[in-house]
Amino acid sequence: FYPEQADSYYQDDLAVLERGLPRLGIIEPMTLPNGERRWVRTDKMPLISEDSRTQRILVTSTDVTELHHATELLKRENETRLEKEREVQRLSRQLAALSQINQTLLRGQTREQIFQDICRIQVETGQVAMAWVGWIDTEPRRVVPVAGFGGGGRSCCGLRAGGWWW
Repeated sequence: FYPEQADSYYQDDLAVLERGLPRLGIIEPMTLPNGERRWVRTDKMPLISEDSRTQRILVTSTDVTELHHATELLKRENETRLEKEREVQRLSRQLAALSQINQTLLRGQTREQIFQDICRIQVETGQVAMAWVGWIDTEPRRVVPVAGFGGGGRSCCGLRAGGWWW
């Protein structure tokens, strides 16, 4: 065994000897003399003498390298699947928001009310933190907010009526 692994194994052995309690199902790396890294499942059982003292331990190890690699692969695939599911949920929310926005446009309200409703729909249905609409005023080179929703209320999170300059 490599020194860092041998010390860990020895410390486990001492703990079993001192406590007299088994350690079961330990999954740990083991490096072979040729440098190959394998994974083993180790069980350590105390052997109790007639005078009720633990004098020895029985250690069994099973090579579980293939199982370990398969488990790690499944974990990565599951993480990837969960990321894709979150992306599908996000896109589904945006599609639902877009559908509601289309309905808002068909109702033919005032431009200001449509803008305000679009922002509200994006926050409530699209689940974005904040949405706003602004006009570009090219002469003084600034964006002037005209509607917004989110950030804890119907305001547009501190957008100033004067807009931003660029």
